[in-house]
Formats: sequence, C-alpha cells, structure tokens
Amino acid sequence: MKIIVLALCCILTAAVTQRRLTDAEQQQAIDKLNEVRRRVANGEAINKDGNKLPPAADMQQLVSAGDCAYDGSYLLERRYHI
Repeated sequence: MKIIVLALCCILTAAVTQRRLTDAEQQQAIDKLNEVRRRVANGEAINKDGNKLPPAADMQQLVSAGDCAYDGSYLLERRYHI
C-alpha cells in the first residue's frame, strides 16, 4: 500500500517538475489515490504481516483543485526559477 502511494507521489512530482499534468492525467492520479483510500476506509487494506487494517473513521475523497495547483506551481517557479 505504501509503495503504491509512494510511487504515485514520485510520478506526480516528476510530472510536475518536467511539465504540467493535463486534466485527464490529474484525474487519473486522483482516481487511483481515491481507490487506495477507499480500500483503507472500508477496512480492505492489508498490512505487511498479511492482516487486515481497521477501517478508517472519516476518510474523505480527494478532488482536483486546479487553481490551487496552478498557484502552487507559480510560487515554485518564482521561488526556484523552475
């Protein structure tokens, strides 16, 4: 589970530093993260010992915030001259 989330974070970081993600790519990443979060929320996630983890109490779905992503990208570009 951690590896999937870590891999997605690495892919997103690489994509953002190289170029902006398209809306479709952003939605794919969010959908995959929500799939993992849904398994955790429903108590379907399995830990490294092979045991099921308890369900999450109040895990919300992620949604795209395109304006925030643009603002964050703009601030990074100004600060680090990317």
